Formats: sequence, C-alpha cells, structure tokens
Amino acid sequence: MKIKIVDLKEIWLYALIFVVFSLGTVFNFSWKIGWSVLMISTSLLILFYIYHLLNKKIIFDKFLFLLGVFIFIILEPYIFLLQGSDFPFIDNRTISDNYVANKTGVIASTYILFFYIGRIIASNLIKPKVVIDNNKNSRISLFLLSLFILIAVSPFFIQGTDSFINNFLNNIVGRSTGNIGFTSVSLGSTNPVIVLLGAAILPTIILTAVYAMGKNILVKALSLLVSIGLIFIYASLGGRSGIVIIMVAFLILWLVKSKEKLSVVKISIAISASIVIMMYQINYRDSGLVDSDMDLSAISGHELNRELAFISSHYGETSDFIETNNVLTSSMFPIIDTFVIFATNPIPRLIWNDKPIDNSFPQYNSLRTGLTGFEGSSNITPTIPGRYYMKYGIIGVIEAGVLIGFLWFWSNIYIRKHLNSHILVLLVPVFSSSLLFIVTRDLSAGRVYPLLFLVLFLYLNRIKIKKGKGC
Repeated sequence: MKIKIVDLKEIWLYALIFVVFSLGTVFNFSWKIGWSVLMISTSLLILFYIYHLLNKKIIFDKFLFLLGVFIFIILEPYIFLLQGSDFPFIDNRTISDNYVANKTGVIASTYILFFYIGRIIASNLIKPKVVIDNNKNSRISLFLLSLFILIAVSPFFIQGTDSFINNFLNNIVGRSTGNIGFTSVSLGSTNPVIVLLGAAILPTIILTAVYAMGKNILVKALSLLVSIGLIFIYASLGGRSGIVIIMVAFLILWLVKSKEKLSVVKISIAISASIVIMMYQINYRDSGLVDSDMDLSAISGHELNRELAFISSHYGETSDFIETNNVLTSSMFPIIDTFVIFATNPIPRLIWNDKPIDNSFPQYNSLRTGLTGFEGSSNITPTIPGRYYMKYGIIGVIEAGVLIGFLWFWSNIYIRKHLNSHILVLLVPVFSSSLLFIVTRDLSAGRVYPLLFLVLFLYLNRIKIKKGKGC
C-alpha cells in the first residue's frame, strides 16, 4: 500500500493529538491542551489547502472535510478556551469536567485520523486516468430541465386539500406556522412520495445555472429568476443545509473551471462569503413543535461539539451503546447497517412501511428533547462521529471515518479525472463532495435523494441528446 509523505505526516499529527486526548482522559489534565493543538493544527492545514487550491491543485476532500470538522466541532471549544470559559455543553451550559472534554477530543481526533486511513485505502484502489472530453455538443435538454423544474415544485401544489394555488401559498409559508412536514423526507412522512419529489430542487437549481451558460442575456436572466425562485421555495421547507450544498458546489465549479488566475483576495472573499451564508443558514432555528425556550445546540446551529460532548458523557458511561456493546458485532455492524439503511431508504413507505430506520434517531431525540423527531418537530443532528459513537462505540467512529474518507477521495479523484471535461461530467463528483461537506453535521439516508435525482437527469439527458432533442 502506497502512502504519500504528506498524508503520512498528517496521520502522525492526528495520531499525536489522539494520544494527547487519551492521556487527558487517563490523567485528567486540562482539556485546553489537546483542543489548542487540535485547533491550531487544523487551522494551519486548512490554510495550507487553500494555498494549494489557489495553485489549481484538486484537494477538495481534505479541505472540505477539515473545514466541516472545524466549523461544527472544533471552533466553539477553542473560542471558549480563549475566553477562559469551561468546555461548552448542551442547553447553553459549560462543564469543568476534563474527562468529558478530553474524551470528546478522543472521538473527534479518531474520526479525523481514520478519515485519512479511508482516503489512503481509496487512493490505492481507485486510480482512474485523466479524461479530456470537452465535447462542445454536450448540452442540457430544455424539455427535460423544464420537466424537472415541474417535478421539483409539484409537492407544493399537490400537498394539501385546497386548490393548487392555495396549497402552494400555504406550503411556502408552512415554516412560519410550524408546519415543517416536508423536512421529514428521510423518515416517516405521511406522504413520502410527494416529499421525495422535493429532493429534486437542489440538483435542478444547479442544472438551471449550467443550462444558462453560453446563452444570451435573456435566457440567463430567466434562468436566474427560476434559480432564485427554487432557492426561495427550498428555503421555505425549513432545511438549513441545502443552500450550503448549492453554494459549495458552485464554489468548487468556479475553482476548477475558472480560466483566470485565482488570487488570495478572490478565493478568501468567496470562502468567507460562503462561510457567512452557511453560518446564517444553519443558525436559522426550526419552529416545529419544540418549545421556544429550549436551547438545543443542534437546533441553534453549528455548535454540534456540544452534542458530541453530551454523547461522550452519556453513552459508554451511564448508558450502553444503542446498537451493540460487543466488540465483535461492533466491528461488523457499522458499515453493514449503513449500507442497508441507505439502500432501502429510497423505497417509499407506501410500498414498505416497516423498512429499516436508524435506531439511534428516535432514541437520541427522545433523550434530548422528549420527542422522537417523527412528530414533525425539530430534531437533533449529532454529527457523524457522534452518531456512530452512540451506536457502536469508538469502533463505529473508526469505521465512519474510513467510510467518509473513502467516499470523499472518490469524489475528489473523479473531479480530478474530469477536470478538463465538459462541466456536465463534473456535476456528480462535485455534488457528491458538496453533500459530504454538509453531512459532517449528520449522515442520514435522505440526503442521497438529490444526488439520485441528479444522476437520473444526466442519464435521461444523455439519451435525449443522442436522439437530437437537446437545446
């Protein structure tokens, strides 16, 4: 197995950080030591990756992975450290328990460390050759794009018992009235097929923008209006991450297809603007059935390190892990369970009402909010390492890191493979990389639906273009 020197150095770095946190749990020394090293090291690596992106090197997997971990897990503890506060905990509290803070660091550093391991495994198995396929005839069928726009907005017109227009008006203001049924896409919606269609919105926004490229000013203006309308409609669903996915996808496409030299100022403005918009989106509180007085970190936004701290203090300490406490089954189940849930989730509940669900979802939500999350209420997103730790223990975190590292390297290597191809060829790996960035918050099967719609569109589009029906 070949390992690049730079990867080996980063593995040793996070292995050292893991050791520091582990020793902290044993000897109970200050949590601030490990979290300072973790914050400084990750910040420097992110800056290092930005430098390479400026030089057109394709390392979106490392950059976006650590940026996601930085925002959702590392940032707030370090801010509290600089302020001289104790470690941040749920319900707007802090704790002075060095053991819990260091154990939280153990989980986070394990996840990062094994991301690199998964990435290295993938790099030795996936070795596609660079393809140059800048076919000028590659284009998008206007008929098919119009059909997908119709599919994307149709749930707003058919969800309800009133007229089409009244249904639409009621649905787009549903969030302000506490009706957030559309957000239960991956779980127990009473209209799963209708909700599923709404997942077409995100890829349709990207496809609409791509379609407008090279067209006249009128087509560009109309496409912009359609995209803004779709974004507005999607935002009305209450989701806090979809707009971020679109934003990251466009940022990647801009970085890889821009012919002008990228300056530090331009890329810094782009990334900073993206982070600001993302922070605004993820801090947009759900209204649902959760009491407005409750201060839940996963609902208020990006401070998911608090959920990770709560999980580390609870599971494996006062409560058993949700799925299994046996070392052998913990080694076997994580990847298998993940595959089963993702493979069966797209099947509508109208066909298979008792299809498998993630057992940790209702149990953890009940523990934290008193509600299972199936009631159409806000729900808790405990991050990928948090979810896998509460289910299987540290072995689950290891396997989650390997899985995410493998998948992210796949998306990165295929961006590199098709770097000089037509932009349509790039859409699947770029969208996959954008999805992986936001699922740092939580890995749920419902998030794969937009990607499936994108793949379906590209497949149907290829057929129509071959028949000479594209525009």
